[in-house]
Amino acid sequence: MSDLPIIRHTIAMNPFSLPDADNAPEILITGGTGFIGGYLTAELISSGKKVRILRRPGSSDRFLRKVFEYRQIPAHLISLVEWKEGDILDYFSLTSAMKGIKQVYHCAALVSFDRRQRKNLMRINESGTALIVNASLEMNIRKLCHVSSVAALGRYGTDEIQDENAVWKNSAHNTYYAISKYAAEKQVWRGMEEGLNAVIVNPSIVLGYGEKQRGTYRLISTVWNGLTFYPPGMNGFVDVRDVVKLMIRLTGDGYAGGRYILNSENLDYLTLFTYIAELLEKNPPKYRAGKLISKLAWRAEYLRGLFTGHSPLITCETAGTSMQTYRYSNDKVIRDTGFHFRPVKETLADACRQFLEKK
Repeated sequence: MSDLPIIRHTIAMNPFSLPDADNAPEILITGGTGFIGGYLTAELISSGKKVRILRRPGSSDRFLRKVFEYRQIPAHLISLVEWKEGDILDYFSLTSAMKGIKQVYHCAALVSFDRRQRKNLMRINESGTALIVNASLEMNIRKLCHVSSVAALGRYGTDEIQDENAVWKNSAHNTYYAISKYAAEKQVWRGMEEGLNAVIVNPSIVLGYGEKQRGTYRLISTVWNGLTFYPPGMNGFVDVRDVVKLMIRLTGDGYAGGRYILNSENLDYLTLFTYIAELLEKNPPKYRAGKLISKLAWRAEYLRGLFTGHSPLITCETAGTSMQTYRYSNDKVIRDTGFHFRPVKETLADACRQFLEKK
């Protein structure tokens, strides 16, 4: 396990959020200003819950407000959020933020496929999760929900369907992000052995309307601007709204802990991009990208990122991943919850509509 650094101890209430002491939040979210955390916050708030969000000093709630707008949640309800400044790498800020809390949703993580970020990936994803687990044990948290990834199941380089019983194997197909998420999961399993009640969710590629130049928006804008080549691989996809609904359900008292894969459909990339092209009334990509085209693409993206300051859409790691076939089973979560996932095309239709309205 890597070292567990303590960076700072800064705890402060947002002056614009003055929670009623008699109605203090019982839910803490890390990463509440990010993609999954933002949608989770909106879902909880819309159901009448008060939440506490741990955020780093200077972080913005801009995306959270956009999610409220997108979900048509009255803006004034954001006052149901209690803000705590701190850091997941500062143990004392974690225990302070967990006072009076019963449920913790650990959404904070570094998502990067840039090899230069490998140390930060382990520091934030593994060490940060270790501190979350330790603080949850000390503060007697009723249940922890840890947001992992299907990447933490390991990449076998085969097209077999993976389920929750997958055993990690060291492989050249594993990205540094995958390694860091697997290491984070081990911290949660360790916590469960020490008595922590926890559930691990492993979403596949999470789709949904989000910030510009990232995620689904980036995929849609790439097709809008003209996409000629498509990668030959396959992957799993799931709607962010389904992810957060299942997180809330599985963190409830009626469900045991353990691991759950959250995946709607397994689609090849040609089908995915064709769906987007049809929704945008654009031409779908025509040509299958081989290894040479893939190598040229990620190198071109790397150079573009140097000049624009934007993170590249394609890296060496994502180019390699897109050439492979990965499929995931959702049998366990459907069996245990009876949940019905949104079809991927419905998710993309919502995201494309928002893209066109905001262009």
